[in-house]
Amino acid sequence: MATTAPKPPGYAALRSAMLTRLEQASDLAVRPLPAKPTEAAAHSAKLRQVIDDAATLAGAMTTLLAMEPQKRP
Repeated sequence: MATTAPKPPGYAALRSAMLTRLEQASDLAVRPLPAKPTEAAAHSAKLRQVIDDAATLAGAMTTLLAMEPQKRP
């Protein structure tokens, strides 16, 4: 059975934060847009921000993993 290398320090916290943002994005995405244009714009802006936050966290996770020395069996 193959084993995976241990994740670097901080990876779990980044992953948890990213998953939280993705849950928030999912919750926002299924809500109907408000009828008032200003409220709809605010809703869309919030959704974009949450998605951007999740993407930033995913990038940080990738960078963290790339900085780890490669461990060969």
